[in-house]
Amino acid sequence: MIGHSSQYSSPHRSSDGQLALAPPRALRHLFIQLLFANKCIPISKLESFLSKVKSQFSPSSGVHPHNLESILQSINESFAKLEMRVVIARSEINGERSWSLIDLCTQTERLFFCQSLTNSETLFVRFVIEQCLRKRSGIVNQDYVLKQLSESSELKALKFSETSAIVLLDKLSNSGYLMHVGQSSITLSCACVAELQPFISKLESAGVFMRKCAICRQICILGFCCVSKICAAKVHLHCYESFCAKRDSMGLDNCVNQECQILWGENFREWSHLIKNRRLGDENVH
Repeated sequence: MIGHSSQYSSPHRSSDGQLALAPPRALRHLFIQLLFANKCIPISKLESFLSKVKSQFSPSSGVHPHNLESILQSINESFAKLEMRVVIARSEINGERSWSLIDLCTQTERLFFCQSLTNSETLFVRFVIEQCLRKRSGIVNQDYVLKQLSESSELKALKFSETSAIVLLDKLSNSGYLMHVGQSSITLSCACVAELQPFISKLESAGVFMRKCAICRQICILGFCCVSKICAAKVHLHCYESFCAKRDSMGLDNCVNQECQILWGENFREWSHLIKNRRLGDENVH
């Protein structure tokens, strides 16, 4: 079994400086089971789950009650042997933070969610991912992807049927690695982006331009692109809203690029409404 032989591990300091015991093995295993079942879980749901079950695990008196931070640390200590890790990923749609289970075996170049796929399926998924990464919008049209099955020499060689492709895309969407953000538009989820970091670095090293949020400087797949065609600025929705709130701005108006500062105004408001309602498509990208 994964974990320590004793019920409790040595205490450690949490981020707020309080002394907290590492969670008992049974509690840690409950969260591990959740992760293997879902791969990516919003922290709000984890907090709710913890509040329901933590009364069953009574730590010694004088220590801080179990919290998600101590559970996450304990899980990652166990997962180190398996070359896996839980990272905190953030949704590009609503800014919600989630625990995301990723595979550290990057030498194989097989993403965690591809390990149960055939070689043809894996190559098809990689094609879809690369299209999302290369697009200015971070979005690829599903009809375009399906069309490439018969037009792209790379995909034609796979002899992969359109029906199989649709089933696979739905499977990856249902499992939370791809997202439908419109009737026929696909983008990458925060779980997928978290696991893709080594792959993204490899593409960057090969000269593929990867847009990063002009505010947080993290990779930005699904973000708002400046309305100016000569400005490369792109921002996460939650980053720009927080940026404007700190400036005490009454509206979401200007580009964050000091050399641009073109008005975004109604374009941004329309885009943010569409993205929050998952109705975004390439036609909405300026």
